[in-house]
Amino acid sequence: MDKMPPLWLFMGYMMIIFPGIGFLFGNLNALAMEPLGHIAGVGAAMIGSLSSLISIPLGILIAGVFNGTVLPLITGFSLCGLAVLFSIIWAEKILNPKLWLKIPDSINFLFKGDDLSYGKLGIEMFLN
Repeated sequence: MDKMPPLWLFMGYMMIIFPGIGFLFGNLNALAMEPLGHIAGVGAAMIGSLSSLISIPLGILIAGVFNGTVLPLITGFSLCGLAVLFSIIWAEKILNPKLWLKIPDSINFLFKGDDLSYGKLGIEMFLN
């Protein structure tokens, strides 16, 4: 990929990505601080420190593969976004496994159990 994308396309992509990142940072930091209300100062310091300790090496890694195109930046955004998505799903699955047992009403017809909100098709696989 030797060609650079047009500036308008790259700027359009960034105009979508950066507000989304800003929205996520605020909300995820608030969720992380929720159980730390009684020690909010220490919690904010820990979250800020961990955020920096994780983001600096990732930024150095992404900058190290810069080849004069926007491909490393877009790839870094995509891979880091997927990593965050999977870590949120993993954390929610561990912290609240009952959420993973509930089957949406729209697919209840697939399950032929006595209780239509829980099926007999091995819902336990979501807990492993």
